[in-house]
Amino acid sequence: MMWVLLGVGALLFGIAYLIRGLIILGKPTTRVIKVPPKIKTYFKENPGATFIIGFQALLLVCAGLLISGNSLLADGVAVVAYLSLVIGVVRQLIFFVRHAKEEESTDEE
Repeated sequence: MMWVLLGVGALLFGIAYLIRGLIILGKPTTRVIKVPPKIKTYFKENPGATFIIGFQALLLVCAGLLISGNSLLADGVAVVAYLSLVIGVVRQLIFFVRHAKEEESTDEE
């Protein structure tokens, strides 16, 4: 059962990276949907956003599983969801720290 959950988690992370790649890279050959510039900018400025959005989606899946009475699977999906949240927050924190250092060096000049 644990291997299935890890596989589902890996699949979801792969999908998140695929969506992020389509939005940020924006190559005409890979982009299917025209993404507004505000959304592109948001995902460039917030690298943890895809994982945090994935966390929210997985929590909705957990709610559906709990409603249907499958609490064992809901627990596993919740673990993957919280892992996604942690990854998103850590990525966001790293980005903010790096960006703050760049702003300090720019302000000193």
